[in-house]
Amino acid sequence: MKKSIFFAALMFGAFVLTGCDKGGTPETDSTKLWPAQEDESSTWGYFNGKDAKLAIRAKYNNAQPFSCGYALVQEDQDWKFIDKSGTVVSAKMPELDQYTTPGTFYYDYSVITVDQLKAFMNKDFKKVTTKDFQDLGTMTADGLAYFKIKDETTYGYCDKDGEIVIKALYDNAEPFMDGIAVVMQVSEDRSTTTYIIIDTKGKELYSQKDYMTNLGEGRVLFKKDNGKCGMLDKNGNEVLSATYASIDEFSDGLAKVRKYTDAGDGKYGYIDVKGVEKIETVYASGLECQEGLIWVKKASNSGDGKWMLIDKNGNEKFELSKNQSPLTNYHNGLAGISGQNKMFYIDKNNEEKYSWKTGNGGGNGGYDPYDPYDPYDLAPARKARLAGTKLGPKAEYNLEHAK
Repeated sequence: MKKSIFFAALMFGAFVLTGCDKGGTPETDSTKLWPAQEDESSTWGYFNGKDAKLAIRAKYNNAQPFSCGYALVQEDQDWKFIDKSGTVVSAKMPELDQYTTPGTFYYDYSVITVDQLKAFMNKDFKKVTTKDFQDLGTMTADGLAYFKIKDETTYGYCDKDGEIVIKALYDNAEPFMDGIAVVMQVSEDRSTTTYIIIDTKGKELYSQKDYMTNLGEGRVLFKKDNGKCGMLDKNGNEVLSATYASIDEFSDGLAKVRKYTDAGDGKYGYIDVKGVEKIETVYASGLECQEGLIWVKKASNSGDGKWMLIDKNGNEKFELSKNQSPLTNYHNGLAGISGQNKMFYIDKNNEEKYSWKTGNGGGNGGYDPYDPYDPYDLAPARKARLAGTKLGPKAEYNLEHAK
């Protein structure tokens, strides 16, 4: 199971995945709304996959994923939560510290900052914890979050009400995934670091001096001094020997791995929870597996390999054009794509469902032929389009100096 801290998800200049009538995280969200802009707009709304039209008007500076029924948006400098109708639902949210942002909801709780302390806020937008948390992790499917009390140095785990479940005994703590967490203890003389796998009761299952981190699915990464990584089960039994340069968290039953070639460059593939390489390490890049599909980039001598979509067995579904790249994994059946001067969503058959032109370059860094702020005269349509319009100082300067 994927951990609740998001995102291998990529951004459209804002966060890009959404949806959630049901589900505890943005990844498990089920409302079929996706963040989107209108042509050459700088603001964000949400479009509906059924009719490919904006369901929530594009008026926000930032539009984050829906999660647990709400989406976090920024209008001017104000952050607020809206529901799927676009109605603001957080009017009575606690007053947060200046320059802080409420966290996205995970399993019905958001982390907020009030009086320089962290706290949980529930879906009624009420602060529900009272302890002086200096640090507080997001809520997880195991019902626990790591914490550190103000002026103390060690970490423990609390429940949704902020009640301590596992005492603060650790110098560092990771989120729980699938019933286990990896914590760290440093000796008093700071000479030795020990990594420990614990369960939800705080029972120590296994410890060692080599680095460990939770991968989900009951698997833990370990790293040797030579940098090679392998996998253990929750009791410390070796599932995979130290083989790869890196192993990512499991998502949809697969973990992305990296292996160095004789030429010194890294190639990516995917393994299952048994450590079996299900998709060979031959790709120049890749995203995590979602909805049974994976974006991978072909390796090429010129470095301009194309992105393509494969299934969990490595079968190719289709290939993107040379100037296109995925911005998101598939979520509720659609994936976000960047193309030259536009962004768009496609379904699993590579059918375009919603798109918009991007101003000021957009896409994969290519110039926008209608950009009024192009100082290098790369946009042939610019002068004709701006004829007879009120340009503003910057556009006038660029128009003059591009001659």
